[in-house]
Amino acid sequence: MPFRNRQERNAYMRAWKARNAKKVKEYNDLWRARNPKYSKEYHNAHDEPSKKAPKDPKVPKVPKRKRHVNIRDGVLKRKYGIDLEEYNRMFAEQEGKCAICGIHQSEYKKALSVDHCHETDHVRGLLCLKCNAAIGLLNDDIENLKCAMLYLNANAKRLSSSKT
Repeated sequence: MPFRNRQERNAYMRAWKARNAKKVKEYNDLWRARNPKYSKEYHNAHDEPSKKAPKDPKVPKVPKRKRHVNIRDGVLKRKYGIDLEEYNRMFAEQEGKCAICGIHQSEYKKALSVDHCHETDHVRGLLCLKCNAAIGLLNDDIENLKCAMLYLNANAKRLSSSKT
C-alpha cells in the first residue's frame, strides 16, 4: 500500500494498531518473553548501581549552545587544523561573505564552508556551499576553471548575437 508521505503512513499505522490492539498486545508480550534482555525489568534488576550513579547537583549542566561551540571547534581542528577563533578571524576579514561570490552568510541556511587544498591541506578561505562545491567539482584545477569560463563566454556571445 503506497503512501504519499510519512504522515499518511503514520496515520494509517495508528489506526491499524487501534483496530488490532489485542493482536499488537499479544505480539509484544510474545516478543518480550523471547527477548528478556531487552525488557525494562531485566535491566532494572541486573544493572550495577555504579552505572546508575545519581547526578551531582553541584556540577553545572553545560548549556546546549556551549556544547555546539565545543563540537564545532573540535571539527575545525580535526578536519582543517584551525580553531574556532581562527575561523571567526577569517570570517571577520571576509566581512561574513563568500570569498568568491561575495554573498553574505546571512542569506544562507548554513555557515560558510572552510575551503582548503586537498593536496597540502592549506586553508584558503571561507566559501558558500555552492562555490565550495563548484571548486570541488572542478577538482581544484585552474585549467578546468579556465575551460569552464571559455565555455560560458562562448555561449553567452552566441546567445547575445542570436537575439539581435
